[in-house]
Amino acid sequence: MVANSEDEPPLEELDIEAFTAANPHDKKPPAKRYAFRVNKKRAATADPNPTREEILTLAGFVPVEEYRLRLKSGKGDPVEIQPGDHVDLTLPGVERFVANKLHVQDGLSERREFALPEEDTAFLNGLGLNWEAVNCGQLWIIVRGWSPPAGFEPGQVDIAFDVTSYPAGVIDMAYFSPAISRTNGASIPQADVTVAIDGGSWQRWSRHRVEGVNSWNPESDSIASHYGYMLDWFKRELER
Repeated sequence: MVANSEDEPPLEELDIEAFTAANPHDKKPPAKRYAFRVNKKRAATADPNPTREEILTLAGFVPVEEYRLRLKSGKGDPVEIQPGDHVDLTLPGVERFVANKLHVQDGLSERREFALPEEDTAFLNGLGLNWEAVNCGQLWIIVRGWSPPAGFEPGQVDIAFDVTSYPAGVIDMAYFSPAISRTNGASIPQADVTVAIDGGSWQRWSRHRVEGVNSWNPESDSIASHYGYMLDWFKRELER
């Protein structure tokens, strides 16, 4: 626990990501400047409560109208910051930011080349990320700009799910672009195959359900449950 005294002079500069890593539950102390990271770009501000637009501008993501900004705080998925909203950088857990273009694939934004059940569309919209339904011989759901958990790199990747046989059939495995690796250099089993999807190169994580243990159930499983299943892969990798 970090004890802050009102009589202590403010720090010259406080790196909010480094502070949160060491003190995840503590409010940040007063500082003359708060240093933060958006993707791989670092910036600083004297305002502990900047707007979304100020954060993007300081990090060089302009014009700000062309970017989506999300806050990474704690272990959950990043949360989108709406236009005009302020972010209190001193709050416990506030760590870093993720920015991605609203328009992707050379002007093609969020392609919808086939229909999904309403509950899947609602789930994907709720992620706060760009996503596409792409028909390139097989049917793919592609989620753009997802941030892997701490312990993996790079900081932002796209995810692809093969939904060609869904909803009647199983969704199996997941594909990532660019390829994901462990920050400590440890190998990731069954993740060494590269496949072509939608004109790009994708890393396949070969993970399969076990019959009778976590079998696919078309009555209850969905894109949302497979997404949750995928998140568990990352937890298990960190436990190896």
